[in-house]
Order: sequence, then C-alpha cells, then structure tokens
Amino acid sequence: MLVVGMGVAVSGCGMIGKDGDAPEASAAPEAVSLLPDAKAQKVESETANSEIIDALMARRSVLPSGSSEAQLAEAVIAADMSPAAVELRAAVLRSKARDKNWLPKLDPRISLTGLSVLDGSLLTDLVLFGNGGKKAERNFARADIDVAAVALSQTRNQRIADALSLQNARAEAEEKLAISNAALTRLKEYRRVLAGRVGGGIENPSDLTNLDQIIASLDADAQTERRAAEGASGQLSVLTAGVMASPPNPTGFAVPGFGNDALPVLNAKAEAERARAEADLARASLSPQLSAGASGGAAGVSGGLSTGGSVMIFGREAQIESIEAQAAAAEGRVQAISEQTERQMQRARDDAASAEGGVRDAKDVAARLAENHRIFDAQFRAGQRKLLEAAKLYVSLTNQRKEAVSLAARAREARIELAREQGVLIDGSRI
Repeated sequence: MLVVGMGVAVSGCGMIGKDGDAPEASAAPEAVSLLPDAKAQKVESETANSEIIDALMARRSVLPSGSSEAQLAEAVIAADMSPAAVELRAAVLRSKARDKNWLPKLDPRISLTGLSVLDGSLLTDLVLFGNGGKKAERNFARADIDVAAVALSQTRNQRIADALSLQNARAEAEEKLAISNAALTRLKEYRRVLAGRVGGGIENPSDLTNLDQIIASLDADAQTERRAAEGASGQLSVLTAGVMASPPNPTGFAVPGFGNDALPVLNAKAEAERARAEADLARASLSPQLSAGASGGAAGVSGGLSTGGSVMIFGREAQIESIEAQAAAAEGRVQAISEQTERQMQRARDDAASAEGGVRDAKDVAARLAENHRIFDAQFRAGQRKLLEAAKLYVSLTNQRKEAVSLAARAREARIELAREQGVLIDGSRI
C-alpha cells in the first residue's frame, strides 16, 4: 500500500538570504509556505528588462521596402531553418525554469521497505542562505538568453548578407557577360571585314591571327562570367528553398550611421554578463549554504536544517581570484572586440566610398575611350587606320566598362558587410 503525506514545520523559514534567495516573511506553521507576492515581484523585476534584447529590438532594416534586396531577404527568412532559433527557444525555457528557483523544491521518494510493501514520502527543500547562488543562477539563465538572441540575430543577418552577396555577384557576372557578348558581336564583325581585306591582300594576315586571339580570350571571359552567374543562381536557390534563384538585380541601399553597438560587440557584452553570473555562481559554491527541509509520509513528518556548499579554507582566496580573473577577461574582450569591429566597419565605409569614386572615374575613362573608338572606326572605314587598331581600342573600352561594373559591385558588397555588422539587414522585431 502506498501512502503519501506531507507537512512542513520549520521555524527558521523566515530567514533572509544574503542576496534575497530566501523568503522575506515567516512561514505558516501548518502548511508549505510559498514566498509572498513582494518576493515574486522582486524576482520578476530582475527578469523584466534586458538592455541587449532592447538593443536588438531597436534595429530597423536598411533594405528599402519592396526593393529586390528586401524581397530576397524575405525569401531567405522564410526558408531559414537555423538551429540558432532552437537554441534561443531552449535558453528561454531554461530561464523560465530558473526564475522559479527561489520556490521550495518538492521531491517525491518511493522505497521498498519490505516484501511487497512500498513506502512513499514527499521531500521539500528550501534554501535559506545561499550566498547569492540562486540569484546567480537566474542571472546566468537571463544572460544565456541574451547570448542566444544575439547569436540568432547574427545568424539571420549573415544568411541575408550571404544571399545579397550572391545576388550582387550574379548581377556583376551578368552585366559583364552582356558587355562581353556585345564586344564579341562587334569583334566578329571586324573579323569578317578583316578576313576579306586579308584575302584581297589589303591587310596583313598576322592581323587576322592577332584578332582571333583577342576574340578567343574575350570568349573565354564570357564563359567564365556565365558560369559565375549560374553558380550564384544555384546557391541562391538553396538559400531561398527554390523561391528566388534568379532575383532582380540589386537596386542598392544606404547604410546610415547607427548609434547602438554592432552585433559582435553586443555578443561580447552578453558573453561577459554570462561569465560574470557564472563567476558569481562559482563563488557562491565556495561558501557555506543553509537549507530547511521536511519529509512527510506514512511514518509521519520530520524536518531540519542542512548545510551545503564548500567550507574549504586553504586555497579559497586563490580560487576566488581565478574566478574573478576569468570574468574580468570576458569583460576586457568587450573593449577589444569593440575596437576591432569599429575598424572593420570603418574599412567597409572607406572601401565603399573608394569604389564609388572609382566607378565615376571608370565611367569617365570609358566615355573618352568610346569617343576615341568612334574616331578610330571612322578612320578605319576611310582607309586612314588599320582595323586591328580599332579592334584593340574597342577591347580597352570593353575592359573599362567591366571595371566600372566590378567597382560598383565592390561598393555594394562593402555596404552589405557594414549592414551585416550592425545587424540592420532585418528588423529586430522579426527575430
């Protein structure tokens, strides 16, 4: 026969722990004493706000609404099956469990006391004096959420940045391919004319050989550009689960100055907070702890006080210093990562500005080459210049046009990197 009973009569339940681990009011003598509303409100107030979560929520996407970049970002988010989201959910659940760690623990016990006889009892345990251990547990769980939230934001922003980079690479390859195809059409026409001139003894046969080599090189470039565009489309198909393998070309976006910390800095701060909570927890474990316990069953009710934790004397100070040093190292990494991230973002800003200036210069040079080629072409048709000279000038014009395309893509890529570091490729509320 299984008989389960329970009662608690611990006169010391009104003790107050060093960090508020224990109840603030005396327990009722004949019932399990739950903590008063004021205690619950105090614990809830500890978990109410998170500066890191608020900083993440404050972020707004810099991708223009309705743009090809925004459409691609939506497709990536819809297809995202990142484990970071699962880890954040697990961290939230762990924190919810830790938030109630100040309540008494109830532990059913069942034992076989004789042949075919079961004895059941219910054990309750309440920490009265924990040296900050319970509060450190709650702080660690909340910091764990912050770390997981930043990780999820970084993962989502990284996936969108990867997709935008592929879109950028695909657009660059397709623009270059269009330029190469236009050049091939012009050069093949030049070859047709030059072949007739060589056949008529007007032009040198070596010029035809040189032009064939130029055409073969340009054709190889076109094949490389075609493969690059197809490869980027294939990867985009994977990232978007086949929804947007061939998105429209990017329209571009600006990345204004952002007052909040970049994601790597937020991550370092969250990890520092977690390291500090972990240090507090470890330090509490090196100090004595006091708990009240009671057991009720068929045999009656019994209760008493028990101690826990460590009572070590030798080496305790050194161990505490080691714990503090680890927490201080995590906090020191915040400054180092902040400086490193700022340098990276400044480099991205400078790269974008340099590339945009290069685009303007390349277009100016291309315009001059186009005018010179128009003159060369007219002179060739008038018999005043060799056809190969006009063909070579057109190749130079083609390369300059491609250079402008490459620089524009480089500027877009720099802005993608800058937005990724700041975590503004997606609204914070979407994470």
